[in-house]
Amino acid sequence: MLHIPGVCPHCARECGFDILCADYYSSQKTIAELRKNQWSCPVFGMEESKNMATVYCGGVCAECHKPVMLCLEVDNANLKHLRECVRDPEKRYNGNTPKIASMAPPPRQAWTHPSLPPEVGRAFSDLQRMVWSETTPAFILIGARTVLEKVCSELGANGKTLFERVKDLREKGILAGVLYEWASEIRRWGNAGTHNFEGSKEDAEDLTEFTKLLLQYAFELPARVKEAREKRKVSG
Repeated sequence: MLHIPGVCPHCARECGFDILCADYYSSQKTIAELRKNQWSCPVFGMEESKNMATVYCGGVCAECHKPVMLCLEVDNANLKHLRECVRDPEKRYNGNTPKIASMAPPPRQAWTHPSLPPEVGRAFSDLQRMVWSETTPAFILIGARTVLEKVCSELGANGKTLFERVKDLREKGILAGVLYEWASEIRRWGNAGTHNFEGSKEDAEDLTEFTKLLLQYAFELPARVKEAREKRKVSG
């Protein structure tokens, strides 16, 4: 069987794909070489010989078992062996790992922004992947609370507890109005996950969206305003 490492576009797990079928080998060998090997399916070749070939495959995620279509690039030297492994489940592919050139559905992209502090950006990217992989909701609520803690640290909040730090940011005018309300909701839901292990899938999705909005208002929008002002200075 042919197994290709990769991140599933459905569940976002890094478990790879089991390839069940492959067809339409587009090789960069010469057409004469391909015909000499008597391929049993349509082939498309180049006039000059090169090192890579393209293989179009259908498979399933090794974890969630949902279907994917992959376009693989593989060294020509391993093309025949790869093809044999797809056809025979008993064979194990031991050539160079093929590169995934594209896939359908396309891989999910975690939202981020250059203005986010590195630790905040990494934590929120992990939180989004937890939602996609349908992690136990309570863990996602706890993860959102962790992102909020990192945000408070980056914004210079004072206080022994998260409640005190969020309140401190409100008093400083950093988290005012709706921002303070969103931060308070993230803290409360995170507490429910931490202390009572409560939460539904909908709670996890909603809280992740609240967290994204908080990050956009706290970091992205100020950065965009600053950038716009600098552009006006230059043009003026």
